[in-house]
Formats: sequence, structure tokens, C-alpha cells
Amino acid sequence: MQTLLDVHTHTIVSGHAFCTLNEMIAEAQKHELTLFGVTEHGPAIPGTCTDIYFRNLHVVPRQYGNMRLLLGAELNIIDYEGNVDITNPNTLDNR
Repeated sequence: MQTLLDVHTHTIVSGHAFCTLNEMIAEAQKHELTLFGVTEHGPAIPGTCTDIYFRNLHVVPRQYGNMRLLLGAELNIIDYEGNVDITNPNTLDNR
């Protein structure tokens, strides 16, 4: 069975992986994934991405050869009202 997608990965930016985004993309292409997602942890996790990371996602290309890149966030619920640690969902570019 061939794996066609992986939509829950992290890069070194989140502090939960050892590779850069470019290294992760290259490895995904090497394994011929058609859909690849990076979901970094939201800013409430100590040592992870800050809001500036998420605000700059719009500059990252979404197509690499035959592979589509999805970029998102693993949000954290920060209180009993259900608020999350990324206050503006528009900081995540949903192209």
C-alpha cells in the first residue's frame, strides 16, 4: 500500500521535530506524497511558534511538483470558555 498523504507533521520551528520545512518537503516528495501538511503547535505551548510564524505562512508556496502543501496549526484551548491561542483565524492563510 502506498501512502499518499501525511497531514500532521511538525518542523524544527515548533520544537517538536528536527528538520526544517524545506527538508520535510523534500522527504515528502521523495516518498511521492501527493498531499503534505505541516501543523505546528500554537503559541501557548512553551518553546513553539509565535504569532509571527503563522502571519507569514502566506509567503510559502503551496505546490511542489505533484505535491500540494497544507499549512495549519495545532491550536491549544487556553481556558474553560474554549478560547484558543491563535486569536485571529485569518493569520492562517487558507489557500
